[in-house]
Amino acid sequence: MSVLVDALPTLDRLEDPQLQDDLAQFRTGAIAWMNSGIGGGALAQLGQAAYYPALLLPAAVLSGITWWWGPALLLISIGIRIGTEREVIGFERLQTAHRAATRRTRAWGELIAGRRDAKEVRVFALGDWLLERSDEAQAERLAAFLAKRQAMVRTQAGRFAVCLAVVVAVELTVAGAGLAGAVPLGRIATVLGAATAMIGAGFGLGSALSIEAALPMVGALDRMRARAAQDKGRRPAALEGAAAARPPRIRFHAVRFGYPGAPREVLHGVDLELVPGEVLAVVGVNGAGKTTLTKLLAGLYEPTGGRVTVEGTRVQELPQTWWRRQVHAVFQDFAHLEMSAADNIRIAAAEAGDAQVRRAAALVGADTLIDSLPHGWETILARGYTGGVELSGGQWQRIALARAALAAEHGARVLVLDEPTANLDIRAELAAYEQIVAARGTATVVLISHRLSTVRKADRIVVLDGGRITESGTHEHLLAAGGTYAEMFTLQAAQFDQTQPTPAVPEATR
Repeated sequence: MSVLVDALPTLDRLEDPQLQDDLAQFRTGAIAWMNSGIGGGALAQLGQAAYYPALLLPAAVLSGITWWWGPALLLISIGIRIGTEREVIGFERLQTAHRAATRRTRAWGELIAGRRDAKEVRVFALGDWLLERSDEAQAERLAAFLAKRQAMVRTQAGRFAVCLAVVVAVELTVAGAGLAGAVPLGRIATVLGAATAMIGAGFGLGSALSIEAALPMVGALDRMRARAAQDKGRRPAALEGAAAARPPRIRFHAVRFGYPGAPREVLHGVDLELVPGEVLAVVGVNGAGKTTLTKLLAGLYEPTGGRVTVEGTRVQELPQTWWRRQVHAVFQDFAHLEMSAADNIRIAAAEAGDAQVRRAAALVGADTLIDSLPHGWETILARGYTGGVELSGGQWQRIALARAALAAEHGARVLVLDEPTANLDIRAELAAYEQIVAARGTATVVLISHRLSTVRKADRIVVLDGGRITESGTHEHLLAAGGTYAEMFTLQAAQFDQTQPTPAVPEATR
C-alpha cells in the first residue's frame, strides 16, 4: 500500500476521501482483518469449499439409524451456516460504511494525546472540550455497531436454542434405542458425535469473517492500482540528457486552478515563463495564490485549466521520480521530522554522504547550530527521545535551507522557497538570501516572500493579485511603474523608518 500511495503524483489524489477511507481501513481495520488479511481470506475460501462435502459423512452415519435424520440435520446445519455468515458479513460491511467516522474519531484522539498540537490544547484548555467531542464521535460510531451486535446475539441465541433441541432429541432417541438393544453402544457414540459435529459446524464464524474482512482490502488495492496505472508517467526522450544538466524552461499556459471542493478558483488564467537559471520572486497579499502557483510547478496538483510545461512537456506527463529530483521545494509548513539532525538534511538527497550534508549545512549557517546540540549531528530533533531537542522556528528554517542547498548540489535544477527566512533575524536573513542568489545560473530559484527588501535583488519580480499576474519586472522597473508593488514596498519601507516621511504613492496607483 505504501508503494502505491507513493506512486500518486498529486496531492488531490492523496486527499481523495475514498483513498483516505481505504488507508484508514488498512491502519485500523477489524481485528480479523489484521490477523488474517488477504491470505487468511484465501485460506478461508478453501475452507468454505471443503465445508459442505465434509458434512456428507456424518449425515450418512445418521441416516444409517433413521433415513431422514441425515438430510434433516444437513439442512439445519447449512441453514445455520448461511444465516451466521450473513450476519458476520453484515457487521463487517457496517464497519466499512463507518470508515469516515472512524477516521474522525481517531483524529480527535490524536489531538488529545499527540505532541503536534499539545501547546494549543493546553494553552486554550481544550482538554475537556476535546474529550467531549471525542466521546460524541465514539458514541455516534458505536451506536450502530452495538445495535447490530445485539441483533446478532438475539438471532444466534434463537438458532442455538433450536440446535440444542435437535441435538437433545437425537441423543434421547438414540439413547432409548441403545437401552432397548436396537443400537450397539459403540454406534451410539458415533451417532451422537456426528449429530453434534454437524450442528456445531453451522456456527463457524472464522471463515466468513476472514473472507469478508479480506474483501475491502482487495477492493482498496484494486482502486490503488488503478490510480497508480492512470497516473504513471513516461520519460520523454527530449529530457533524457541536457535538461537534467541545466535548469529547464518552464511555462504556465493560461493556468487556472481551484482546490477540490472549494467554491472558487485560486488562479485565473496565469501566463508565466521561468527563464532557466533566473531568480524569480513572486509577491502578493495573503491568499493571492503564490503558494498554489509553486505547488502546480512542483506537480503536486494538476491545473483545473491550462497547462504547466517543462521544455514543452506537461508536468503530468513527466516521470514522477525524475521530476521530483529536478524540483526541491521549501514550503512554509515544511516537515519537522523526528530523526537525527543529519538525516533531517539528508532527506533532500538520500545518497548524500556525511561530508556533503555538513557542507550544505555550512552554506546556510546551520552547521554551528548542529555542532552545539547535545549529540551533535546525531541529535534527534524532537522531544520525547533521550537527548532529543526541539528547535526554534528560525533554527528549523536553517535546516530547511540546508536541505535546499543539498538538493541543488545533487542535481535539483528548480528551487522553490516559500517564505524561507520568515523566522530568521535580519542579519541571518541577508546571509541566507546571499546563498539563494548564489544559486543563480545552476538552478532556477522561485522565491516567495512578504519581506520585499529580500526580493529586490531578484532577476525578475512578478506580482500575483486576485489569482492573476498583474505586474512583472525588476525591482527598479516596478518601483518606477508605480503599481501594486511600488505601493507595497513604500508601505513596508515606512515601517522601518518612521522618522522619514512616507513617500507619496505614484499617481498611477491612485
